Amino acid sequence: MARKANMHWCRSLRGAVLLAAISLASLLSGCWSAREIEDLAFVMAMGVDTDPQGVRITYQLALSAPGGGEPGAGGGAQSPVWVTSLAAPSIAEAMLRLPTVLGQEPFTGHTLAVVVGEAYAREGIGELLDFLARDRQLRDRVRLAVAFGTAEEVMKAEPRIEAMPAEYLFNLLMQGQETGVVPPSGFLGVRIAFANRPLMQIALPALQPAPMPVEERNGEAAAGETKPSEVIELKGTAVFRDDRLVGFLDERESRGVAWLKENMRMTAVSIRRVEGTITQLANFSSARFSVREVDGAIRLHARVSQDGNLTQWPHYGQGITHAFLKQIEQDLASEVAAEVRAALAALQGEFNADTIGLGEELRRLRPQYLGLRNWDESFRELEVDIEVHAAFRRVGLTIR
Repeated sequence: MARKANMHWCRSLRGAVLLAAISLASLLSGCWSAREIEDLAFVMAMGVDTDPQGVRITYQLALSAPGGGEPGAGGGAQSPVWVTSLAAPSIAEAMLRLPTVLGQEPFTGHTLAVVVGEAYAREGIGELLDFLARDRQLRDRVRLAVAFGTAEEVMKAEPRIEAMPAEYLFNLLMQGQETGVVPPSGFLGVRIAFANRPLMQIALPALQPAPMPVEERNGEAAAGETKPSEVIELKGTAVFRDDRLVGFLDERESRGVAWLKENMRMTAVSIRRVEGTITQLANFSSARFSVREVDGAIRLHARVSQDGNLTQWPHYGQGITHAFLKQIEQDLASEVAAEVRAALAALQGEFNADTIGLGEELRRLRPQYLGLRNWDESFRELEVDIEVHAAFRRVGLTIR
């Protein structure tokens, strides 16, 4: 009797396990929100410009089968992207209308860059930032930039070094950040700056396609005609107050900001002496802030440290003395300090925009100071003392 009961129990257990397996298998049949890749249009980059209707969005879309045609079929290789524009009253509406142009659903999960035209940036990028923040597909690694002229020109560039123009633009902005020529432009950092204004204002890379004249036809140049650029040039920093573009920093001023924000990873600094030009490849920098009170007034003190390798030396085959090494290190420190002061003069005097985040440093060091002041007014008057320590880590010469 007990044996029959055990057999019955085993059969029931096997039945329950089989039923559970069938139920779990049904859950693995697919995702309710799955979308076929053939139904998606991959947006690799976007350009935003003003338009009489409101806004014009230029999309750089990845083609499903780049390179088109058989080898040797003539006509050259097909571009791996398709560039098209759409005007609408708002950015969101332009995106919602896009499927009616493409016949596919736009997908922004692989978007690498968003470029804003200068005219649009001067009117304000708040609507754009809000739209991008609400896009659940978009990743925070996407890079933002401002174009001299229109963003559409940047979207139409055809670089030779990368098959995908958006990848070229993304890598260009990353390399520019490493050298301090342009500021970091990740969307997360832009959102943080926008949320903490005016103690921290937005700064974006400025760029411009290099003009490419059309080749001569039948011995005569096509006057005023151009073709898509193969090169995009970095042009310093676009400075914002709140969400509006107010001006630009040149490359030297941009690097002055980079020294204070510790964004320097690989940049060349040259000093000119009677003996010739001496160049250092700086590959380390740091900045430390402290607050001093002088005659009842608050002064911010910035201590910048940097070092790197000697990469150009005018005295061929000659060694170097300790005394001369100290001299050129002092000259190097003076050059770095001059770049920092040039950046501060532009930000405080011309734009009144704290893209460095000095307000955040003061909030951290002296929160009671900011509690009694309007930072928009106080930023212009803030005294900042600059101290620079520069060194050559490796000189590649005999030191006597």
